[in-house]
Amino acid sequence: MEHIVNDPDEITVIGKTRQNLPVLQLIKRVNGHLVVLEVFHGGRRSRYLNFLTMYKRKIHLKKEEAS
Repeated sequence: MEHIVNDPDEITVIGKTRQNLPVLQLIKRVNGHLVVLEVFHGGRRSRYLNFLTMYKRKIHLKKEEAS
């Protein structure tokens, strides 16, 4: 999980928490899967990320992409 946070392939802001903090979606391609983390920063005084959810999806390649 650390390598996903430190070196994601994509980062997207997907919304805000109730405390009006931005929620980030971090996406990393790993071994034919997309691993998705949704996180937010704990606030001004916090050095930590809070995880909302984590899931992975299988990547289905088209025949042109697989060659």
